[in-house]
Amino acid sequence: MKRHFHEALHMEEIARQAGLSLHQFESRVRRLFQMSPMQLLHKLRLDEGIRLLRDTDAPLAEIALRTGWCDQSAFTRHFSRCTGLSPGRYRQLHRAA
Repeated sequence: MKRHFHEALHMEEIARQAGLSLHQFESRVRRLFQMSPMQLLHKLRLDEGIRLLRDTDAPLAEIALRTGWCDQSAFTRHFSRCTGLSPGRYRQLHRAA
């Protein structure tokens, strides 16, 4: 998941590649990370989005697509829900000097 977070991932396929049933995969991810596989995927995407907002001048739409969101509004919605800030505001406040 960490290497391919920007792709359209299917948990059933990841579980199969790991040699686990979907239920076993979900249970192990929850035990290890205290979140569901989909929550983990969203966290990986948001972490990279945060890095790109801080370290690049890439437009928000490009960051959204590079981090696996279907569009800028989905990225903005998830980002704002998790951080309490819009991506643009976050960039203003946390821009690398």
